[in-house]
Amino acid sequence: SILLCGSAFAQKPESQSVPILIVTGDAEIHAAPDQATVRIGVTRQANTAQNAQDQTNTTANEITAAITRLGIAAKDIQTSRLTLNPIYAPRAPESAMAPRVVAYQASNTLTVRLTDLNRIGPVIDAGLKAGANEIQGVQFGLLDDLPSRLQAQATSACTLPFEPTSERLQQPARACMKDFVSLLVAARSWECP
Repeated sequence: SILLCGSAFAQKPESQSVPILIVTGDAEIHAAPDQATVRIGVTRQANTAQNAQDQTNTTANEITAAITRLGIAAKDIQTSRLTLNPIYAPRAPESAMAPRVVAYQASNTLTVRLTDLNRIGPVIDAGLKAGANEIQGVQFGLLDDLPSRLQAQATSACTLPFEPTSERLQQPARACMKDFVSLLVAARSWECP
């Protein structure tokens, strides 16, 4: 599950001669992920840069077609990374000769966004059968505004007991500070890893 946390703190404005009461509150909201991002890659090596890139692009197109046949919309399949690197011939450390390129390696990474988590396995299988030779992982997340709504819930859960009108705060504040005047409440929230 995905954990979202909220935290709030309350304190009396800082003063050099007046003590400060600080109260903190924490709350946690758990939510099951409702989207996944699958990263599938292909790497090919050839004697020329053009051949390496052509082979990689051909396989990437075959992978895209295979995943599309599963019913995944084309807009949910995107190229997220392209690389092309030379491969050098081995040489002795003391050699004065310039490095010699003997081949080129090209890579293409596709990112597939899924809202049906049951399709993760079939998407990976289809990619491998179509020629993918790299599975760079699956990342889970939350759709749309759900993270912000859950953060708001977590923040609300931990700040409600600490409203300025709450006797739970005002009573201890008055007990330890003679000149208690007011209470400042602030809140913050974040997504926990």
